[in-house]
Amino acid sequence: MDIATLRSLPASEQAAILSRLPLDKQKEFAKAFRALLAWEAQNKFHLMFPDKGPLRRELYPKHLEFFALGPKKQARLFLGGTGTGKTEGAGGYETVCHLTGLYQHWWQGKRFKKPVSWWIGANSLETFRDSVQKKLWGPREKWGTGLIPAALIGKSKFYTNPADTLDYGLVKHVSGGWSQVTSKPYASGRAKFESSDVDGIWLDEEPDGDIVSSAVGRFRGDTADGTLFMTYTPFDGVTDVVQRFVPQFIPNFNQAEYDASSNACVFCTVRDVPHQTPDPTNFLPHEREARINGVPSIGSGKIYPVAEADVVVDPFFLPKWFPKCFGADFGYGSIAKDDGGTAVLWGAIDRENDVLYIYAEHFQRGSEIAMNASAIRARGKWIPGVGDLSGAGRDGDSTIDLYQREGIDIIGADKSVEAGLFEVYDRFTTGRLKIFRTCQRTIEELRLYRRDEKGKVVKAGDHCMDALRYLVRSGLDRARVQVIERPQHIPSDDFGL
Repeated sequence: MDIATLRSLPASEQAAILSRLPLDKQKEFAKAFRALLAWEAQNKFHLMFPDKGPLRRELYPKHLEFFALGPKKQARLFLGGTGTGKTEGAGGYETVCHLTGLYQHWWQGKRFKKPVSWWIGANSLETFRDSVQKKLWGPREKWGTGLIPAALIGKSKFYTNPADTLDYGLVKHVSGGWSQVTSKPYASGRAKFESSDVDGIWLDEEPDGDIVSSAVGRFRGDTADGTLFMTYTPFDGVTDVVQRFVPQFIPNFNQAEYDASSNACVFCTVRDVPHQTPDPTNFLPHEREARINGVPSIGSGKIYPVAEADVVVDPFFLPKWFPKCFGADFGYGSIAKDDGGTAVLWGAIDRENDVLYIYAEHFQRGSEIAMNASAIRARGKWIPGVGDLSGAGRDGDSTIDLYQREGIDIIGADKSVEAGLFEVYDRFTTGRLKIFRTCQRTIEELRLYRRDEKGKVVKAGDHCMDALRYLVRSGLDRARVQVIERPQHIPSDDFGL
């Protein structure tokens, strides 16, 4: 039996197995086990995001999404709930990749082929020492037990006040040179983030908007291909930084402009990670959205102020007698311009209890009507639906007309906004509207669906919310169960006589 297998067993079984070994073998094993623990303590980086096991890589989809955006977007924001691995798993891991050049076989993120100059920002030098520094280097008394492999740690310079706080350090790069990483406290202001040009900047905890602007300005000349990423829980609500990176909070949001920009945002909730996170019942009520879902507090502006745990359910087998229907919000194909995408939600109704389950979703940006129609038919051509009647398509035909020609059973929806919002909210608050956990885009839109300071619905990233309103307002009366047609069979010309 190898050590890895032995370690996976309960302590009682480990002791029983070892007790059966000869004494010399027990000593030999103990020595090898201590050596393994020592190696692991100094090589945590190599143990992160493994191929197999309870913490295997595939169970961290939000982290992988964040990494993969690196080659496409120069500035990235990772908004995560408490304990989701923002500092160590997202910001820290990627930083060590770039400092060392140790990119794993699965890595799809940005790459540097040479040693890099790197800045790490934090609220203060004390918070840098107690958080980021411990994650990357380990405590001062156990230097080399953080994410940076101990063998690659070079010269380090420390501040005397506060004590044991890193000023800068060198890290060996696989190319043979040395990367340099420097601590940058926000408390010193934007001036601390000016003058020098660097390859990368990681801002752990939320900075002011002017610091972000100064940081992005460091990428020029030889470092024009640099990268900036931020990792934090948005306790301060809708700040300047949030309004710059999160579509739902960007003033006068334009999807095409956002897609073409160098900015991107990834949300990571406590349900998006396999490791244990803090008990959400211990959080203060006004902090729960931020601590659980990484969502900025939007207070009274939230259109559906319901607890996510009360409306999101695990998928289950839907009985065949539940009538089904769909609601659609059309984007591509409008007479004016693409408004960001086409969203379709499918619902099934438990008539006995009057509960509507949103069990499937489809969202596609910039696709042709034929492609969306194919996706709708794939869920069941017999399922009727309602959609946005105002869209106009080619040659003066309405979007509804075009979808009907594709064989879709669809009619125009009642688009009354306030009445529709009230019906959806009423179902949420009375427990008569549930969303399958697999409908991730719908859930993400629900979290951020809000009104602006003038009381108007913010029209950004709300396509699934519109489809949901159409479905609840107009689709339920059209819902039906699938009729199975059974062919008649006449045995012979004499009718069996």
